[in-house]
Amino acid sequence: MDLAELTGQNLCAMIDQCVAQAAHPEAQAAAVRNLQAMEQKNVEVARRLLKG
Repeated sequence: MDLAELTGQNLCAMIDQCVAQAAHPEAQAAAVRNLQAMEQKNVEVARRLLKG
């Protein structure tokens, strides 16, 4: 998901999904990896914006 598509509602839904998947470690780990990948992309974009 691109930063432009990310809303508070989308982020809350992803967090809720992670919590609901606590009984399923593999699914929870995949959801956490997805959030971490989004965070990394956001950091990279912010870094480019601040440099530019």
